[in-house]
Amino acid sequence: MSSPEEIAAFIKSLDMQGHIALSKTLNAFAVKVKQEAIDAIHGRYNLEKSYISQRMEIRTRANPKKLEATISARVRATQLIRFGAKQETRAGIKVAQRSGGISVQVLRENPRKNITYAFAMKLKRGSFTSGNFGMVARTGEIRKPVQRYRIRNGKKVKNGQEYHEFKTLYGPSVHGAFAWFREELEPSHEEIFDDFISRLNL
Repeated sequence: MSSPEEIAAFIKSLDMQGHIALSKTLNAFAVKVKQEAIDAIHGRYNLEKSYISQRMEIRTRANPKKLEATISARVRATQLIRFGAKQETRAGIKVAQRSGGISVQVLRENPRKNITYAFAMKLKRGSFTSGNFGMVARTGEIRKPVQRYRIRNGKKVKNGQEYHEFKTLYGPSVHGAFAWFREELEPSHEEIFDDFISRLNL
């Protein structure tokens, strides 16, 4: 029994007890696959298990009337600072050391990569273990001057200042990381059927 037609015919032939047993089987596999996915993503990508777990969920659970269980993962890209970010330094001219960029390790099997033009900056959104910081880089674009004022000879004088635009740097999303393993982690029809039969015989 491997074709979609055979599976549909088999499910249609089940009574309520069979539907209950199959829904329990599907939910059990959903829990199992989710945990295996968290372990697999953590093993390949340099992300904490807690971070991955918080961004994966069993979106729908099977019930006797709807025999379907689905797992979803966050689509939004992961901030690059999450991948083991480390501040690097280099020798300075006027000071002993100065910022030498930030290094990250996205894949555990790859060496760390230093992004010399990146630096940490406090953001309005998001969170990080050391605070509300992200890994950013200048885009080269200049933001419209902001008019500020200073006092000269007792009079308020405009003092325009220019600011560089920044962009936050991102790495793979949890959804993209999950996609790498999804087919490998999906249970076979035989595994599902064997578990289902064992529940019927309880």
